[in-house]
Amino acid sequence: MSHHHRSNVKPKKPFKSKHASKSSLKERYSNNIEPNRTGPKSIQHTSTKADRRNNAKQIQLNKRNETAMNNRIFGGKNGAPKVVTIVPLCSNVDPWSILKNLLASVDPEADLPLIEENSNQYCTMITRFKQKLHFLIPGKNFYSLVDACKASDYVVFGLSATQEVDEFGELVVRTTQCQGISSVISVVNDMSIIDNMKTRGEVKKSLQSFMNFFFSDQDRVFASDVSQDALNVVRALCTSHPRGIFWRDSRAYLLAQDVEYNEGKLFVKGIVRGKGLDPDSLVHISGFGDYQINCIYDASDSKPKSSDTMEEDKNVNEAGLVELAAPTENQEQIETLAPNDFNMEMEMEPEHPRGVRLDDFYYLDDEQEPVPVPKRVPKGTSSYQATWIPGVDEEEEQYSDVEDTELLVENEGGPEEEQPVSEQAESVAGDDDDAKSEMFVELNEEEETRQYEEYRQKMKEQQEELEFPDELEIDPKDLARERLKKYRGLRSFFSSPWDAEEYDPSEPPEWRQLFKLENYRNLKNKLYKQPFIGEAKPGKLVVVELRDVPVSVYDYYNQPNNMLVLYSLMAYENKTSVSHFTVTKHSEYEDPLASKEELILQVGPRRLYVRPLYSDPPSSGATNNLQKYNKYLQPKVLALGTLIGPIVFGGLPVTLFKPMPDGSLRLAATGSFLKSDTSAVIVKRAVLTGHPFKINKKIITIRYMFFNPEDVMWFKPIQLFTKQGRTGFIKEPLGTHGYFKATFNGKLTVQDTVAMSLYKRMYPARSRLLTINEDNLQ
Repeated sequence: MSHHHRSNVKPKKPFKSKHASKSSLKERYSNNIEPNRTGPKSIQHTSTKADRRNNAKQIQLNKRNETAMNNRIFGGKNGAPKVVTIVPLCSNVDPWSILKNLLASVDPEADLPLIEENSNQYCTMITRFKQKLHFLIPGKNFYSLVDACKASDYVVFGLSATQEVDEFGELVVRTTQCQGISSVISVVNDMSIIDNMKTRGEVKKSLQSFMNFFFSDQDRVFASDVSQDALNVVRALCTSHPRGIFWRDSRAYLLAQDVEYNEGKLFVKGIVRGKGLDPDSLVHISGFGDYQINCIYDASDSKPKSSDTMEEDKNVNEAGLVELAAPTENQEQIETLAPNDFNMEMEMEPEHPRGVRLDDFYYLDDEQEPVPVPKRVPKGTSSYQATWIPGVDEEEEQYSDVEDTELLVENEGGPEEEQPVSEQAESVAGDDDDAKSEMFVELNEEEETRQYEEYRQKMKEQQEELEFPDELEIDPKDLARERLKKYRGLRSFFSSPWDAEEYDPSEPPEWRQLFKLENYRNLKNKLYKQPFIGEAKPGKLVVVELRDVPVSVYDYYNQPNNMLVLYSLMAYENKTSVSHFTVTKHSEYEDPLASKEELILQVGPRRLYVRPLYSDPPSSGATNNLQKYNKYLQPKVLALGTLIGPIVFGGLPVTLFKPMPDGSLRLAATGSFLKSDTSAVIVKRAVLTGHPFKINKKIITIRYMFFNPEDVMWFKPIQLFTKQGRTGFIKEPLGTHGYFKATFNGKLTVQDTVAMSLYKRMYPARSRLLTINEDNLQ
C-alpha cells in the first residue's frame, strides 16, 4: 500500500484558551480595537505601553494606601490595640497559661504582671514589636466566647496534645466559623509533655488536619510551651494585619474598657472600630436591646480640666470630658413598629353563602356567575372609585388558554404547579359519550366502609406520603368545605394572582404595622456606600453616653468573665418587618426540624427566639411572589426561612440553634440573610387524593376524595390532576357517598391517583429578643 499524505485543504482548528494569551493582548493594544467589537462603530484605544504601566502603578499605589489606612488604626504611639481572644477547645487547656507563655517568649527575664483571676481582659504593650495587644479571656461560657470572637481581630484556639476537642469546643468552632471570624491562629498548650519528637510531629499533623477542616488557611499549629513557637505567635499578632469581618467592619463597634452607670445613663469607654460612630444611629447591646446615644465624649485626653477651662468651654461634662459629637433632630427613634393608621373597611358581604375560591372569584354553582372577592378600600370610596384601585378587579384574560401541563414532583412526589387544561379537554364534558358509561350502583353502608378501610390499609403499605408530601386525609364524618374553608384553588401556582395586601382575619395583629421597604436592594447599596462624616472616627478613644438603660446592663458587666460590646445599627435596622433568609440543615443534626419550632437565631450582633416558616425559593420564571410552605426542613436542601423580625441589611451569616432540655445548645442550621420583604406570600398546599373506581372512554368515576355530594359540588371548579400528569375537572356527583364523574385530557389507568390541590396563606411568627436575665449572669 502506498503512503497517503493528509490533505492540506482542511482548515486548521483555532487556538482556544479561556485565558487571554500574549498574542491576543498584543493584537488588542497594537490594533487599538476593543475586543469583540468590529465594524465602523468599534471603539478606538489610545493606550500605549507607558499608559498601561502607569495604570498598573496607580492600582498598586491604591492597594498600598488602602493597606496603610487599615494599619493606621493600630500604628503609632496612641494606636488602638489589637484585640486577641484565647479560646480553649479542650477541658485541660488553660487560656491564662497560654497568655503567660506568649508574654514570656518576648522577654523571659521580665516580671509578668499579676493577672486577676476574675478578670477577663488584659492589655499590654509589646515593646519589641511596638504594638499594643488586648487579650480577652471570656471563660467557658458559650455566649461570652462567641461574642468575644465576633469582636476580635485575632482568635487563638487552644488545643491539647493529650485530649481530643470536646463537644462544647467543637460547637464553639463551628459557630465562629458560621458567624464570621477574623484571622485564626492554632496553638497547643502541652506539647512539651510528649518527649518523642516523632510523636510530636504526628500530633501536630493530626491537630492541623482537624483545624484545616474548619479553616483551610491554617498551615501550621504552634506549641505555646515552646519558646520559639510562642515568639512566632506574638510576632504574627503584632506584625500581620487582621483579615476582618465584612458585616462587622461595615458598622461601628466598640469594646468596652470601662463602664459607669448613673440614673439611667450608661457611660461606656472604648475605642471606635470598624466605621465611624454616628450619634444619630442606634446602638445594640447583645442580650439587652437597642438604645439611643445621648452624647459622645473625647476620652483621648484623660486629664481632668480645671474649673476655669470648663467655664470657657460649654461642651464639657461634669467629669471634664469634652463633647465630641451630639445627636441631631434626625436621630433614629427606638420604636420598632409603624403607627397603626390602617383605616379600611370591607364591602358589603353577599347574603348567600360563599362557594370555593379560585384565584380572585367565588364560584357558587353552575347557574350563577362567579362573584369577585370583596376588597378593602378607604372609607368614603364609591364603587366607581373602587374599580380604579389597583388589584380590585383582576382581568381573567391574563391567563393563556393553552398552557403546557407540567407535573413537578417533590421528592418524586406531588405536583408543584397545576396549570389549566386546554379548551379541547373542557369540551370533552359535552360529548355524547356520557350515556355510554356503565350504570352506577350504589353500595350499602357496610360494604362501603369495608372497602374504604381496605383501601386505607393499602395506601399505608405503599407509603403514599413519600409521593405526595402534602396529602391531606379527610375523615368521612367531617365536611371538607368546613375543614378547608380557608383554602382556595389556583389555576397556576406560578402566574395566578395573590394580593399580599388583602384583608385576612387570620393575619397577626401587628401585620399592618410592619415596615415596608420600597426597594430593599437599592437602599442596602446606598447605606453601605454612604461615607462617614463626623468626629468619632475609627481608632478614637471615646466615652459613649447611652440613655434609658436599665441597671441590669451595668450589673452584667461587673460579673466575672463578662464583657460588653456596642454595635452601631444602620438606618431602619431596628424596625420590624418580614425577614427572609436562606437556610440549610446542618449535616450532623439528625432530628426532624419542623416549621414553627422554636429555635435561637443569631444574625450579626442579634440573638433572637424565633419560630421560622420554611418554604421553597420562588421560581425564576414566576410572575407572582408565592413561596410553597414546607412542613419540615429537609437535609441537604436549600430552603427559605421567614419570620417577623428586625430589618437587616446585607448578607449577614445566620446561625440557628436548638435549645436542649439540659440547657445546652445544638447547631441546627446555617444560612445567610436574604432580604426584608412583606410582599412575599407563603402558601400551604393541601392535596386531596382519590381513587379511580371505574374507567370508561372519557368519563372516570372517582371515589374516596369526598364523602358527600355537597362537598363535590363545592369544590367542582377546582382542577384535578393525576400522578402521571393528566388534568381534568369534576363533571357531576354520584350518589350520597362522595362519588363523582370527572373528565380528563387523556386516558387513565387503575394504578393512577387523582388529586386536587388547595392553598391557604401562612403567616410567620414574630421573634423576640433573647435577653440576659439574672439566672444566666455567668
